[in-house]
Amino acid sequence: MSSGKSIYISVEQNIRWAQTVFTMAGKGTNKVWSTSRVKDALNIKNAEPSDVEAISDKSKRLKILRILGLVAVLILGMEIQNSVYLHEAQTEKELGEKVSDEIALSTQKGLIAVKVAVERGTTALYLSSGGDSTVHERLIKMYGETDEALNALKKWPKVSRDEPSQFHSRENLQNYIRDNRKVLLANQTTFGQQLEFYTNINVFFLSHVGDLVREGDTSMLWTTGVAYHMLLTSKDYVGLERAVGSVYFAKGGLSSEDEKRYYEARFKGQSYLDAARWYYPEIVSSFDRLFKNTTLQHNIIRMREKILQNKKTVPDVEEGLNWFDNMTTYISIFRTAEKHIAEKIINISDYEVLKSSTEVTIDIVVLVLVLVFSLLITSGIYRMANDTQSFASRLNEQTEELNEERQKAEQLLCQIFPKSIAQDMTKNKAVPPKHFDTATIMFSDIVGFSRISASLSSSQLIDLLNRLYHTFDSVIDQYDATKLDGSGGAYEVVSGLPTANDDQHVSEIASLALHFLSAAEVFDPVHVSCKIKLRIGINTGPCVAGVVGYKRPRYQVFGDTVTTAKGLETTSEGNKIQISSATNEELVLTGVFRTVPRADTPKSVKGSKTFWLLSKATTKMANSHSSFAVSVNG
Repeated sequence: MSSGKSIYISVEQNIRWAQTVFTMAGKGTNKVWSTSRVKDALNIKNAEPSDVEAISDKSKRLKILRILGLVAVLILGMEIQNSVYLHEAQTEKELGEKVSDEIALSTQKGLIAVKVAVERGTTALYLSSGGDSTVHERLIKMYGETDEALNALKKWPKVSRDEPSQFHSRENLQNYIRDNRKVLLANQTTFGQQLEFYTNINVFFLSHVGDLVREGDTSMLWTTGVAYHMLLTSKDYVGLERAVGSVYFAKGGLSSEDEKRYYEARFKGQSYLDAARWYYPEIVSSFDRLFKNTTLQHNIIRMREKILQNKKTVPDVEEGLNWFDNMTTYISIFRTAEKHIAEKIINISDYEVLKSSTEVTIDIVVLVLVLVFSLLITSGIYRMANDTQSFASRLNEQTEELNEERQKAEQLLCQIFPKSIAQDMTKNKAVPPKHFDTATIMFSDIVGFSRISASLSSSQLIDLLNRLYHTFDSVIDQYDATKLDGSGGAYEVVSGLPTANDDQHVSEIASLALHFLSAAEVFDPVHVSCKIKLRIGINTGPCVAGVVGYKRPRYQVFGDTVTTAKGLETTSEGNKIQISSATNEELVLTGVFRTVPRADTPKSVKGSKTFWLLSKATTKMANSHSSFAVSVNG
């Protein structure tokens, strides 16, 4: 739809609103004001589409689609990127949760390793002391602590079929340890055997702690680097084992110091090799292929047993050379595995660098696309803003004009109807008739109005009435009262409806009536020589009120209360206020109004005795009398 049509529709919508306002009879009726009649009443001219530069529907749709397309592409790209990041974050979260659970188990495994190490040290002390009773008591105590740590382990580590059977379950390991303790206490073992026994158990538990580290390192760079370091350290200790072992065969035995040095080199070399296997299991394949179940392995195992027993023999240089050659060949296997790990580290590093470079490139491309699409979107919005600016100002002008006309219509309604009724009709609410238990009605009229109007020209009469209406309307605005109708010099004013005000309506109308007399006294009629005299009647009681009429609707009040008030006004006298007994009773309760009974109550007045309202001890008109007279006459 073009911009001109949009403005035209806005005008028509407001005209339809005005139709609703001017349909005074409320909902449920078919009598409404026509569009042309509302336009005439509000003086609204049609807004033609040609008033504003039009933009075709097709052009606007194409521009909107282009902008939406750019936004969709931008959002899609960001969604893809965020999805990738979300998947990575979810993976890291799951790994973190898994590692967290494993850490608790690893803590228990570490405690077992500590207890086994303490038991190993106590066992060595027991053997060295020749079975001392004090050391024996401590050893028995350590047995209990080791068994307690094993029983506290919540989950047994997963083991492969290649692992020794004693590590396949908790029960197997406990039986294995129990059998070794029996052998130890029977003095049927050596220091080296016990050292190897406990070291193998610790190697098993520590290897599974290494599994935790390996699972946490998704790139394998850190764990592979640690494995490389462990392998180099193991090779160094194997070289030391080769040197000390050569001394054994060359001298036919080892001194105590050399024996300790050999034990250290042997078991530390094996421990570091096992650690390298934990962090990088592929090492196993290299050793299995080149060492396991080979003549080299059998020769080294046989020679190691001789050295560990350290039995004094005849020096054998040739056997020493065989030992040296076998260990040198064994060390060459380390070099092969070392080269393999080094290549693996380089490949992982290259991959990580490439991965990081790719991620950086993707981020840069996404950033550039975001910038480009943002510029395109901004440019498109700017062009659309320029296109709409040509008719936006005109639309604002039309809106201001309509708001002015709406305010005029609302003011017109408020002049015709009570404010609350006008507000309900503005909101298109029905105004049903309503019964009021009590309200006060006042009628006033000018004494001799027919004679006065006959003596004046038409312009003089209208001028007189306009000034008089202005005067009385200004008085009514100062009270909680509503003017219902007025013709010629007559007025009908009510308080207590359409909005109830408790018992205030009697005082409000009484004060207003006294104020009317005061205003009439100071009013300057200009065109006639005599003062304006009012005849006022007031009554209080139940009544019914509602909107009546279709073409010229009015808010009117019906009932005996109204009829009696009119009769009181008709039979009243100039510059006097005649009130009913019901009104008088209410005024007496206030204690501020002075009334006297009328001696000659007219028979035409329905009801009992009537009264004259004379004055009020404190009234609103007291403070506004002088200023009001200046306003009227000035």
